[in-house]
Amino acid sequence: MNPKFRYVKHYDLVLHVFAHMKVNNASDLYSKKYIEKMSNARQNTDIIARIEALSTYYNENYQRLMIVHFLPYFTPDYENMKRRFLNFERFTPEDLSCFIKPLIQILDDESLFFFDYWDNMHQHNEDLRKDMEHRFTAELQKYACIFEHHNKPAMTLFSYSITRNGRGIDDNAYLSALVPFPENDASFIFSFFQALHEFTHQFTDVLLNANINMQDGSHDLSECIVVLADYYLIKALDSSRLDDYFEWLSMSGNVTESNLFDMYGIDVQLDSVLRSTIKNILE
Repeated sequence: MNPKFRYVKHYDLVLHVFAHMKVNNASDLYSKKYIEKMSNARQNTDIIARIEALSTYYNENYQRLMIVHFLPYFTPDYENMKRRFLNFERFTPEDLSCFIKPLIQILDDESLFFFDYWDNMHQHNEDLRKDMEHRFTAELQKYACIFEHHNKPAMTLFSYSITRNGRGIDDNAYLSALVPFPENDASFIFSFFQALHEFTHQFTDVLLNANINMQDGSHDLSECIVVLADYYLIKALDSSRLDDYFEWLSMSGNVTESNLFDMYGIDVQLDSVLRSTIKNILE
């Protein structure tokens, strides 16, 4: 197994901007802590007012516009990303005028500060990056059966800008996950569990046989399935990490092994399908 690691500056720029926007669903990246950190790193900016002006349209049209969180993965650089945004076939003319073009202007203006900031941070973290990639690889080796079963290696994108959660990316060549770059020992295992969560989504979401979205409850159900799938995997492959896993889950509410199925339970038939899926991977 040979996992890959990427650091994508123009992707981080997008996540940096979205850390300033309040989104009315689980994809929300808004972070007062991150905003304060950025305000201390640069001169005054009007990004908050500008991004707030776009938030209503984004929230009302989230199902179409959320793709801006994933398109950067498939573009080699910033200029290509902007062209992809402007020419993406699912965006309406109103999307372009009310959201995409104003967003690009914000990205352009923020890039003048952010790209230099990102380069300096990336260089500063060189030794830490090597250490974290080595440790991540060791953890991923314990779950090699997942990637071997799907005949796809792991691709982890470490982000300096994502403020919570992660992103699982539908890639034909890899099981891909974007997660926060672990800056210390305490955040390392949490970033790993987030990556495992995103990898797992890519083979458990299909069990729902539905177009998963935020409005009809299917996204919440998909989250329950992933939480249970990773519980089964961790228990089978690295049970010493179960306490850490429950601590990670407890960031959004107290979760223990005894109440796991009360909080994330799924119906018996779906759980049977999930257990069969996990069994096939483990074998």
